Amino acid sequence: MATPWHKGAVWSARLSGGEASYAVTGSADFSAKVWDTFSGQCLHTFAHNHIVRAVAINAQGTSILTGGHEKKLRLFDLSRPDAEARMLVDGPLAEKGLAHDGNIRSVVWSREDENLVVSLGEDKVVR
Repeated sequence: MATPWHKGAVWSARLSGGEASYAVTGSADFSAKVWDTFSGQCLHTFAHNHIVRAVAINAQGTSILTGGHEKKLRLFDLSRPDAEARMLVDGPLAEKGLAHDGNIRSVVWSREDENLVVSLGEDKVVR
C-alpha cells in the first residue's frame, strides 16, 4: 500500500470552517491532499504538474482551490474527486490579463461569499 503522506515539503495548509473536520495541504511533491482531521486519513490526492504553494478550502468543506508554480488557480469539487479541475484563471481571463505572471503564493477563500477568492502572486499582484 502506498503511503498517503507527502513526499516533499508542505508549503501550505488550511482547515475547513465549523468543526475543522477537513484539512487541505499543498506540497513540493506536485500534489494537494485533503485529510480527515479526526482520523488523520488522507481522503483525496490531486496531482499537479508543478509545486503547489497555495491551498484554500471553502467553509462547507466541499471544494478546494490550489495555486502554485503552474501560475494557474484550480478549483476541485470534493464530491467528484476524479473529475477534472476547473481552471479559474485560464483561457479568456488569461487573455484579458487576469492571470498571474508569476507563481501563485497565497489564495484566500471568503467565508462570507462563496464566489469571492483572492490570490497573491510572485508578480506582486493581488487578484
